[in-house]
Amino acid sequence: MMSSLSEWGSVAVPGMKPAMVFVADLQCMSEWVLIQELNPILEQRGLERVEFIDKALSKLKAKYLCEAVKEEMLEVLADFFTAKTGSKEVALAAMREWPLVTAWRRQRVALASPWCASKIDRATLESLKQQVQQAEPYAPVRNAAMVLIGAAEKMIAET
Repeated sequence: MMSSLSEWGSVAVPGMKPAMVFVADLQCMSEWVLIQELNPILEQRGLERVEFIDKALSKLKAKYLCEAVKEEMLEVLADFFTAKTGSKEVALAAMREWPLVTAWRRQRVALASPWCASKIDRATLESLKQQVQQAEPYAPVRNAAMVLIGAAEKMIAET
């Protein structure tokens, strides 16, 4: 278990700022919680299950899907993210930011092994939450990162 945010960020990753590493690791650790909640909703609406949030978002631009399916997917995702953020505006911002978070995750995985197997404690998560809400390096992904923090909080509560 990580005892502090500084310990977590002590792993240097070439070409990545610490904020990028933190968010990438957070996605690696907690996205599965979101997927477990999203897939039953998708199935209920007659849509395909997904393994990652970015796969669901990419379907919104897929050329092979009809407009009705894309509209249904957009509605499901917007409602899902709104439930996580409390605001449709913030939800849509988080959805727009998600591809950047995923790009950071891919870069992190390509350059160094992420903390995916580690657990994060409440104090470390609270410290990260404060940084995400205030620090400038998190601005491009602030809303998406807060969704991931919510998933991590749920993950901690269930353990």
